[in-house]
Amino acid sequence: MIRLMAMFSLATCGPAAVQAETVLREFSWRQALADGELVQKGELTARIDGDALVVVKDQPGPATVPLLAIDDPGITAKRYAISGQIRYEDVEDAGYLEMWSCFGKKDRFFSRAMADSGPMQKIAGSSDWRRFVLPFYMMKGNMPAPSKLLVNVHLPGRGTVELSSVRLVEYANGGDPLAMPGQWWTDRSAGLTFGVLGALLGCLGGGVGLLASKGKARNVAFAMLRAMQVIGVGSLVAGIVAVCVGQPYAVYYPLILVGILCPALGFGLTPTLRKRYDEHEFRKMSAMDAVQ
Repeated sequence: MIRLMAMFSLATCGPAAVQAETVLREFSWRQALADGELVQKGELTARIDGDALVVVKDQPGPATVPLLAIDDPGITAKRYAISGQIRYEDVEDAGYLEMWSCFGKKDRFFSRAMADSGPMQKIAGSSDWRRFVLPFYMMKGNMPAPSKLLVNVHLPGRGTVELSSVRLVEYANGGDPLAMPGQWWTDRSAGLTFGVLGALLGCLGGGVGLLASKGKARNVAFAMLRAMQVIGVGSLVAGIVAVCVGQPYAVYYPLILVGILCPALGFGLTPTLRKRYDEHEFRKMSAMDAVQ
């Protein structure tokens, strides 16, 4: 059992997800200002502090202000993103960063960071430095490369936002812009993997129930329960490790969920299963006595 637990933990905590990414450009706010790529408008007060851009809005009312205008970004892949670090203080309501991808003169598409958590989290309240990502996925195979990128910040009220230098990154097929560096697996692969695992565990539980209802293969049924318990304990250990090393929600949550449900079902069903087999054995012995 210990060997099985170790094997499961090693398989779950396998090599970190590899990000096939290429950094096209890295923007310094000072250099962007000198190159004319840093756009500022009167609704906000913007200043450069070291390598960071500090945006202060001390007036009520919403304002969307352009920060970067990138002509001919040189993108060749179907997936790309603007990423960097952001922190903010006393932001009223919920603001957001956005990136507009311009294809020629007519086609424009936006990516807005308005999630409740993760690298696309909205700007609300106060936060220390955290990673942000503004991704774009070109769904059509014949879609041309974008001719221009625009990066804006929208603030609904007062607040201070600070951004570090940002990068323009493109990704090979299968690369996930939202995956953290060193993340064990992506959100998509987590959904697929644990969906399949949940189905297998469901089949395992169904098989145990079927065998117990017929009073057959007692040793097999209990071995299946023990397998559920081992998988659960291994998953829980891996989930705790994931939390300790700072893995994101998509990594640690399914591990901990499986780690709680499997042992609970395994240990919880053991007395019922044992009682059911004892009842079958008792009925079998009673039938044999009646024949004699």
